[in-house]
Amino acid sequence: MKKVGIATMTGGQNYGNTLQNYAVQEIISALGYEAWTLKNTTKVGFPDCARKPVPIIKKLMPRYIHDYRVVRLKQKYGCKNNRDCRGAGLRRAKNTLTDYRAAKKSREEKFARFVAEHLRFDTVAFDSKCFPREHLDTFYAFVCGSDQVWNPYFHTNSMIEFLQFAPEYKRIAFVPSFGISEIPDTRTYDYAQWLASIPHLSVREEAGARIIQELTGREAQVLLDPSFGLTRAQWLKFARKPKTAPKGKYVFCYFLGNEIHEYCRWIERYAEKHDCEIVEMFDIHSLRYYDIDPCEFVWLLANAYAVFTDSFHGTAFSVNMQVPFVAFERQEGGASMSSRITTLLNKTGLSNRVFSKMKDSDIQRIDFSEANEVVADERKRMFDYLSYALEQVDGKKAPLLANRHHCSGCGACANACPVEALKMVRDIEGFAYPVIDQKKCIGCGACERVCPAERSGLAPTANPDAFYVYSKELATVKASSSGGVFTELARLILGEKGLVFGAGFDDDYGICHFSVSSEQELPRLRTSKYVQSDTRQCYREVKKTLEENKPVLFTGTPCQVSALKRFLQKNYDKLYTADIICHGVPSPLVWEQYLQKVHDGKKIKNISFRDKTYGWNAFSMRVNYEDGSSYCELATKDPFVRAFLANLTLRPSCYQCQYKTLNRCSDLTLADYWGVETVHPELKEQQGVSLVLTHSERGRELLNKASSNLVVEKTDREKAVKMNHAALHSVAWHPKRNLFFSEFEKMDMPRLVKRCLKQPIQKRIRRIIAVNGSRAKKLIRKLRRK
Repeated sequence: MKKVGIATMTGGQNYGNTLQNYAVQEIISALGYEAWTLKNTTKVGFPDCARKPVPIIKKLMPRYIHDYRVVRLKQKYGCKNNRDCRGAGLRRAKNTLTDYRAAKKSREEKFARFVAEHLRFDTVAFDSKCFPREHLDTFYAFVCGSDQVWNPYFHTNSMIEFLQFAPEYKRIAFVPSFGISEIPDTRTYDYAQWLASIPHLSVREEAGARIIQELTGREAQVLLDPSFGLTRAQWLKFARKPKTAPKGKYVFCYFLGNEIHEYCRWIERYAEKHDCEIVEMFDIHSLRYYDIDPCEFVWLLANAYAVFTDSFHGTAFSVNMQVPFVAFERQEGGASMSSRITTLLNKTGLSNRVFSKMKDSDIQRIDFSEANEVVADERKRMFDYLSYALEQVDGKKAPLLANRHHCSGCGACANACPVEALKMVRDIEGFAYPVIDQKKCIGCGACERVCPAERSGLAPTANPDAFYVYSKELATVKASSSGGVFTELARLILGEKGLVFGAGFDDDYGICHFSVSSEQELPRLRTSKYVQSDTRQCYREVKKTLEENKPVLFTGTPCQVSALKRFLQKNYDKLYTADIICHGVPSPLVWEQYLQKVHDGKKIKNISFRDKTYGWNAFSMRVNYEDGSSYCELATKDPFVRAFLANLTLRPSCYQCQYKTLNRCSDLTLADYWGVETVHPELKEQQGVSLVLTHSERGRELLNKASSNLVVEKTDREKAVKMNHAALHSVAWHPKRNLFFSEFEKMDMPRLVKRCLKQPIQKRIRRIIAVNGSRAKKLIRKLRRK
């Protein structure tokens, strides 16, 4: 896998920084790359300080001396609040110094264990003065971010965070933050040069985008923090309950700035009123929680009754984990650091969750529905941005395969690679995409030659003839999705000692492409499967069979047939191909979740996506279990089929499919002949009728050979295709698709599908009015006739 280096702030025991580092690593890994955090050992990035020097006269002022003393006391005793640096607070801090040092040591050890277990650090350390060029050349790309890596007031800030050590085409800014609203004059020149040299720019707040616009004249995408790249379910899986967790209700307090008296009294009153314990994070007065590691931090936040914080990541995790929260203004010296929180709250529609606007009674009254939809959309934008940026890196040296919006997952490239340098790897939505191992790649270009994403086949065909077809055997029709034409074509090939390839269930009821050599195995490939099939190495098997001079019937989606044709690179006399009119391919991961959640892990005997218990037009999802029981639900009620037909679960390329045409490279196209009774009234009572389009002379010959067992009659192509909207039109992107994929692993699937497909109240009202109006008109006409 390609290595991607992450340039971010390391060291210290900061929850937000550590968790965002983990999130960036997981996002890069989900895109099919190998993520490594760089060991940046820079101690001082610039010889001069970003802040203006303090005049000597000011250093002699009592206020300056007091502030300096407070800073030193905070460093020595671990104090966070100014009140702990005087009087009783200071005496208490001194008395607990031994316990504080022990807790601090325990905290350091826990963070070290977390880093060792969850983060991958590169083996070679470097700093802003020394770059190990040969080692860095082993990386495919570098990303800088997230967190405040561009904050000019951090003493470690240097050219490293702007990736100046790497070739320009390998630089990607992945949601870094400036942490402030204005760049000091001492840094504007360097920042302008460095920012202009990064091809792909994104930031975490609107103020950051404005800074880039002012310094470079370029537009930067404003994305959410990478912690939102992981769903709530993923974070809950990552979280771990600490041994010191409260037994009852508690409020979670996480302040990085000065927790002033006003804040403390307000929180204490709220906790007392709601009978909650106060869990104070990163505070010497609450050492019970001082040494919590990041996994435990996430658990405590996710399970809190309410969260009170002045931290950006405290706010971000509250939104992502859907916990009632209040965001406080950070009380500390220096430039304002609230721009990140403001951007986040405005974007998610939660701008009223700041302390100055909150009432005690409103804290638990929070609706995350809008925020969840925004987060789902922004999560997709985040992945799309980074995926595109990584695909553009070193494009001249790496094979140019289809991007994530056009790749159909056909697997032709993986089959074509002679050195096994390319594998199909699932992304976060469960769809497989090609991932290239650059160490193995020999640059032969085989994968590029067979990729059908920009080419629909070897050559277009003429306008096809259309036929309605069904088997003369009623049992075959009943056992098939429509008219049983595939079964009769397959029997013909098997009778000539050939192989038939198609999609079938594996042992775990995943969908893969198989070959069968006997009629006894044929039921495995019969009927529709509304899941994207894994083609595995079947193209190679097809080629081997053809070279042995055996006939082959290959069936699949149009992109799979096109992929096979490009893989073979020549015509074979004994190859017959049949594609289907395809609505789109749902995610295999969603299918696996459906089996697990809806069918409760029961042992399955067989599955039919197109059961005809209630008729061909009113088909059902049927699952028979080994204990003799069964599940049968109409397509309009089964959550998986509903989501599929509503376009919630389809692959991104399906929304702009290039195969929505009648000029196909296959020999035959098979489909349900929906609405056949309107064109051929005599077929009204049929149990299923297939529509067959013939694209080649070979396809017509195959259909004629099988006609002894089929009823084959020509039909009006225009009328037939009109009934099959998917023949010529890609499906529409569902506005709740991103929300579905962000929630499906953690939420009950029937409830999630119902939520995503629920129409707005205005639309439902209009529909009721329209339906009732139609009924009223019918009644009036009836009365007039009387």
